[in-house]
Amino acid sequence: AKTGRGHCWGSRESEFPFVCSNMNFIGVTDVISTEVAFIAVDRNDGTGVCWGDPQGGGDCGHIDFHGVTDVYANHYAAVALDKITGNGQCWGDAQYGGNCTHINFWGVTDVYSTGRAFMALDRSTGKAQCWGDERYGGNCDSMTFARLTFVYSTNFAFLAFDKAMRRAQCWGGQDKGGRCSSFDFRGVSMIYSTKDAFMALDKDAGVAFCWGDRRHGGDCEGLSFRDTTNVYSTRRAFLALNKATGAAQCWGDAESGGDCSGLDLQGVRHVYGGVHGFVALLGGCPVDASRVATGGCACDPGFHGRIVYSPDGEFVGSCTACAGVNEFQDESGAEQCKACASGHFGIPKGDRAHTACDDARCQRPVVLPAQAHVDPWLCPSDGLMESFDDGTPSEATRCYLQCDRYWSTDGPLRRPFFTCQADYSLATASYQGDIECLADPCPDWACKNNGMVLGGNMAVGCQCRCARGWMGDDCSVSRAPARLCPDCFNGGTSVGEVARRNCRCYCTPGWVGARCGISRDIVIRRRVVHGFGALTFFLLGLVCTPFLGYIYIVRNPNSLLVERVVQFLRRIQSRLLVGEPFVASRPVARDGTELSAFS
Repeated sequence: AKTGRGHCWGSRESEFPFVCSNMNFIGVTDVISTEVAFIAVDRNDGTGVCWGDPQGGGDCGHIDFHGVTDVYANHYAAVALDKITGNGQCWGDAQYGGNCTHINFWGVTDVYSTGRAFMALDRSTGKAQCWGDERYGGNCDSMTFARLTFVYSTNFAFLAFDKAMRRAQCWGGQDKGGRCSSFDFRGVSMIYSTKDAFMALDKDAGVAFCWGDRRHGGDCEGLSFRDTTNVYSTRRAFLALNKATGAAQCWGDAESGGDCSGLDLQGVRHVYGGVHGFVALLGGCPVDASRVATGGCACDPGFHGRIVYSPDGEFVGSCTACAGVNEFQDESGAEQCKACASGHFGIPKGDRAHTACDDARCQRPVVLPAQAHVDPWLCPSDGLMESFDDGTPSEATRCYLQCDRYWSTDGPLRRPFFTCQADYSLATASYQGDIECLADPCPDWACKNNGMVLGGNMAVGCQCRCARGWMGDDCSVSRAPARLCPDCFNGGTSVGEVARRNCRCYCTPGWVGARCGISRDIVIRRRVVHGFGALTFFLLGLVCTPFLGYIYIVRNPNSLLVERVVQFLRRIQSRLLVGEPFVASRPVARDGTELSAFS
């Protein structure tokens, strides 16, 4: 729509091929189709373009699309409706609804269609008008409709259902769904349809009845709809599904989806009905589980557990690995692990689960030379280590092994350390050939917690590169967290980290200090003592200063300082007595000259 370009394809050999390469689609908001034509409308600027069979809606050059709010179509005609002004325009095959000049569209809220007829409904008043082929529901003049009417249709018939009164009216093709007067619609909650049939379902009671073309879903007698949660349809078949259990029932044309026997639709999230078939989208299975042919989920080989389908439409359960030394599971969907035979051990599936046991016991003894220096722990717990002297070197050692893999028993599980490859002959009892014991490479599970194996082997040890937050030879030790700030006393809260040097304590009421260790009462008492001392010192100064001055005057009555003070006081007294303003003046000498402040 932004570029104005469109692509059309279909039959190019018909009289009116679906070609639109020369058309301008800029601003197109809606595309509607009949069986033989297309209509593209731009409701913003009130323009429209049609192509295809002119008799089936492909010619709309005379239609004014200004103000059009909705466009409807059946197989061979179309209706453009302006719900605001009540203006309706029709085009296409006049016999099948292409002529609506006699219809009053004022107040119309909805328009419905069968294959060759239309119905216009004013839901506020319950008034309905029908036009087109009467065999397809084009005549509803004798019918009255309530306000709470819901309209359904097949290709041949209409059904008007009053949900409040639980009553229904049908008209159109009698054998295609247009006759329903014999049915009791009390309790019906939902209506469904195919091309030629209707189905009415009472979910609470778990019952339903169908009518119309029996070949296309019009006969559902004998089916139980208890616990049915959803109903879907193609053009010629119905599907009733219980999502909680995955149970499904289908009826109608088998080649259009009417046969679903043998299907288990557990885990279905969505179902889509096409023209001739259904598509069911299934939900996912838990970890270590997969879909099975019946539609459910089952634990993979090497795991055990039980998975059930919940009423919410989800698979619930988990699968646990059969990872014990003597455990394995070679089937899917098992609820328990199997046990290996005595002397056998589970073979890992990757590093998590065992899907089989090792080979049978070694049938012949393995002869090792003395220089091999084999320690007894190399044999399994049920193996046999002994020395013998039958022509082999006197220090030779013989180990009767149960399998071709040596195991270590130090730990919760035995782990493979060596795999021995023999190159010898036991034609005689004497030792011939050599045995080379090769250290097994380190498996992925040797480094834990997502660590990466860098090198080494199971004999000398594995080298690991640990993931962030882990350390140790096998990455099993968690790194110590950043050192936190010291605790605060007396209920205080410590915030920050030592490494960032931003430690701080938030003290509780009554406590102060860097770590909330000082009582506020002690601080107050200290301040009172300090204040009292300062006040005492001040009062002593007031008392002592005049006394010291008096002693100085008595001892030095003729000093220059005393004489100047006396003159200054007398001058202040004389001026205050005569009411003159006081102005500070420089001191004078005995001869009457002014003295400098620095004399």
